[in-house]
Amino acid sequence: MNRIVRKTIRYTAITLVALVMLAALAVFLLASWKPGTYAPMRLSESEKHRTVSDFMSRVVNDFANSARSEAPFAFSLTQEQMNRYLASMDSIATLRPSVKRGEVYKIMDQAGLAEPAVCLQDGVLMIMVRTRDHEKVLSAGLTFTFTKDARLRIGLSGAYIGRAPVPEVLIRDRLEAVKTILRKQMRKMEATATRPTKPRGLAIVGFSTRDIGRIIRGTITAIDEEPIPVEDLTSKVGRSRVRITAIDVQEGKMTLHFVPVPKPADEKAAS
Repeated sequence: MNRIVRKTIRYTAITLVALVMLAALAVFLLASWKPGTYAPMRLSESEKHRTVSDFMSRVVNDFANSARSEAPFAFSLTQEQMNRYLASMDSIATLRPSVKRGEVYKIMDQAGLAEPAVCLQDGVLMIMVRTRDHEKVLSAGLTFTFTKDARLRIGLSGAYIGRAPVPEVLIRDRLEAVKTILRKQMRKMEATATRPTKPRGLAIVGFSTRDIGRIIRGTITAIDEEPIPVEDLTSKVGRSRVRITAIDVQEGKMTLHFVPVPKPADEKAAS
């Protein structure tokens, strides 16, 4: 091998190493930068208290009244409202009789996550959360479509660490691990819903906490999987039943559409 060839190989190798290092640096910087859309709310205790009151008034009572009307209705939430609810989620969770204060934060700490937030884009619900160990922001985009037979399909439009896209194979592996953890937690919460307790919070206005838990668990399981069956999109609110038929995500706003569902034969006979 002559001298010129050796020099060429050497310079080529050095150039390739430099390019790889630059690429690695670029990926590291992209992963370290927080997305411009990530803006979790940090609320004081008094602000959280007001947010819980708003949640009870708007989300619980208003939704329950619409469900009792026995007519189709739409229910909207803004991005700001959703982020306020996420910032107060531990306080809101205690509206369920079986949930103790601090339980939600404990679950998130065990998962190494903090400060969840959402960004509502055109057709995409972007969920973001900060990792405690590496101080990175993880993001995942969800889409919602309904099949011809009224089942709900939840798609994963992409995932990011900071501003760096995550390879699809890593997304799926990590998603399965997260699903397993969340399914276990939701089963525990559903099981506690069967224990006899004095009605308060959600139970006062007739929400079935078991139905809510089932719907959330079904939604988690369905991400990037088979569509959610119609029966799992139905929830009991007081003496009424409603089913979600459409989800519209626009800039800064998400609207859910519901229709009344006839009572099962056994409930009609009992009433």
